Amino acid sequence: MGYRKLKEDELVWLCPDEYLPFKTTREITPKIEIIGQPRGMVALKTGIDIEGTGYNIFVTGEPGTGRKTTIRKISESSERIKKVPPDKCFVFNFKNEDAPLLIELPPGKGKKLKKEMEEIVDLLILNVNKLLKSETYKERREKIIKKYQSIKREEYKKFQEKILDLGFTIVSTETPEGIAKPEIAPLFDGKPINFTELYELVSQGKISKEEVAEKEANFQQLTEELEDMLKRWNQLDTEARKEIRELNKDVILSLFQEKIEELKKELNSDKVSRYLDDVKESLIEDIPRFAEAGERIEAGGKLEDFRKKFIEYKVNLIVDNSQLKTAPVIFEHYPSYRNLFGTIEREMVQGQWRTDFTKIKAGSFIKADGGILVIDIYDLATEPGAWQGLKRALKSGMVEISAYDPLYPFATVSLKPEPIKCNVKVILLGDNEMYHLLYESDPDFSKIFKIKAEFDSEMNLSQSAVRQYVHFIKGLVEKEKLKDLEKDAVKRIIEEAVRMSDSGDKITTKFGSIADIIRESQFYAEKENSEFIRYVHVKLALKNRDYRLNLIEEKIHELIKRDIFLISTEGKAVGQINGLAVYEIGGYRFGRPSRITARVSMGNKGIINIEKETGLGGKIHNKGVLILSGYLFGKYGREFPVNLNATLCFEQSYSGVDGDSASSAELCVLLSAIGNIPLSQEIAITGSVNQMGEIQPIGGVNEKIKGFFKVCKEKGFTGNQGVIIPERNVKDLSLPAEIREAVKENKFHIYSVTNIEDAMEILSGLKWQEIEERVKSALKDFSERLKEWEA
Repeated sequence: MGYRKLKEDELVWLCPDEYLPFKTTREITPKIEIIGQPRGMVALKTGIDIEGTGYNIFVTGEPGTGRKTTIRKISESSERIKKVPPDKCFVFNFKNEDAPLLIELPPGKGKKLKKEMEEIVDLLILNVNKLLKSETYKERREKIIKKYQSIKREEYKKFQEKILDLGFTIVSTETPEGIAKPEIAPLFDGKPINFTELYELVSQGKISKEEVAEKEANFQQLTEELEDMLKRWNQLDTEARKEIRELNKDVILSLFQEKIEELKKELNSDKVSRYLDDVKESLIEDIPRFAEAGERIEAGGKLEDFRKKFIEYKVNLIVDNSQLKTAPVIFEHYPSYRNLFGTIEREMVQGQWRTDFTKIKAGSFIKADGGILVIDIYDLATEPGAWQGLKRALKSGMVEISAYDPLYPFATVSLKPEPIKCNVKVILLGDNEMYHLLYESDPDFSKIFKIKAEFDSEMNLSQSAVRQYVHFIKGLVEKEKLKDLEKDAVKRIIEEAVRMSDSGDKITTKFGSIADIIRESQFYAEKENSEFIRYVHVKLALKNRDYRLNLIEEKIHELIKRDIFLISTEGKAVGQINGLAVYEIGGYRFGRPSRITARVSMGNKGIINIEKETGLGGKIHNKGVLILSGYLFGKYGREFPVNLNATLCFEQSYSGVDGDSASSAELCVLLSAIGNIPLSQEIAITGSVNQMGEIQPIGGVNEKIKGFFKVCKEKGFTGNQGVIIPERNVKDLSLPAEIREAVKENKFHIYSVTNIEDAMEILSGLKWQEIEERVKSALKDFSERLKEWEA
């Protein structure tokens, strides 16, 4: 006999006491360590430390396997983030207001520049008007005005004497524009007249023509001299204004000159110095505006209202790294284009969109300059323009902030800020499917994501692995201020972690799920006001977790109890067997027995897979059925032609069927139908089969056993019921105490097999030689009868 009946102690892995040398986790000192991801750690460290172009990282693995924690830990030890990157500011460009200037400063200096500029503006708003009203300023200004007025008066006096000697005077006339204009006018009897009147006096004989001609010549000469004098006066006015401007400059510079020079010296940047020089010139030109603002404040206005009017002197600090001790490691959870690369905000003013350089906002890509940016690829892929923008930024190393907004395609912004050079290491979180999709479909992907870091969902089970788990549990307890756990509670959690790996020599690395179990156990411990989390609390947490998720499973079992889903757990039948399937809904897995049937007849169609014919069969399931043909033809077709029609069907299956774990059941039921061999309905079977008849391991073995056990329990134990599983799955068993107790009491049996012969002997109660003879006889009879029929 090549099969065996498993004993109770083979049905579960129980954590040895020596693995847990403590009574409670209160005795444990937590250790911060990365568990079970040596391959991922090496890849991450390589990708983070290499500074070459394109050495960004794509991390694959399931959520909860410690990807983000590992990224944080490795980043903390990397030389890359030891240096804090510079602050980044945008300032007004006094030479081209549509092209704001970028200024990068050492960490904390951006805040310094911003604060100093605010103080300078406040200082001018509050003091310019006062200075201009001061007696000292008035005296100095009046002195300048008087100096030039004196020059003009002296020149006017000399000119006036000259023209009087020649019989002329200066009169004021008004231009069509209403502007008073001085002109030369001849005198007669001490009164100014015009030349028309002079000509009339000639006709009256009161003045000679020669005298008029002489006056006309003198008039022309004096008019030219008057124009020259007025030009000189304009020049004098210009010089006066220049002196007053210099006076203003001297007076106003006393308010901020020292601050400007100190800033230049402290910030030590040519670009900052040029900017501050432009600021200084603009501030001097803006004295009237500052004076007006100060006057209004003196009249009761508020300082904050007038600050807004001097927006060109603001400093837009888009990245402030003053509080950082290392380069940033940023996890962007909402990677829209705006959030990644920034934007230029706008506001509606009088029906039009308006903006300015203070509305430039940085995104996480810019904020992560010098450090690391972590993004989930599935979040990124759903955001318009984000993937293309990320590729451009990584290839060029530059970001140009724009007002990208696909919801407002017609809203334009004229600002074009200076591009920002960014050295960012990007880490994408995803899975293998997305990695290969991008690798094959996007030619840029392999150039900019040269490192793949794979995170496993399980690790080898060992005493060392259990020790690491204990430290993880203790670390979670301290981090989240949970109750410490008793030893039995830790054992139960470790055993659950092994079960979750679906392999008896592995333990899961889905620490997020394990943490949830501990948190839920804490809830029940608090309800009992227990000092520690105990075994009963963990058990209750697991039980209630299953209860929250197993509604579909309960509905299916209810249908089985009511004989709506037909499952037999007693007697024997030809061409009928209980197969086992696993369903996964919302992260909850459960097993469900399914009736598989086979019918055979003479013919040449071979094995017909009803699931495939109806479009319900998946590729792997269809392959499994084809393997059955290979087994039959290889085993029996060497002696005589194998001629038959056979149909295989999952009865009462109304959704897709995939996987090959039912192929052993399908082969058994096919042999039963061919050889007219009754099979026990008390036994269910799972396992895939190859063309040689060997039974191969499958997944979900524990769920499948539990599913059939539950049906047998509901319908009533006969003492002969059980499940056949592949021998190679024995090490994966992690069955609950209820099933282990039933096995111990011989109410339920679990058999392990290595080939189809073993399985058929258990199911039929016959020796394989007899089974094979009946199958061979039936196939030979089909062949001979078909030959006679065709003849």
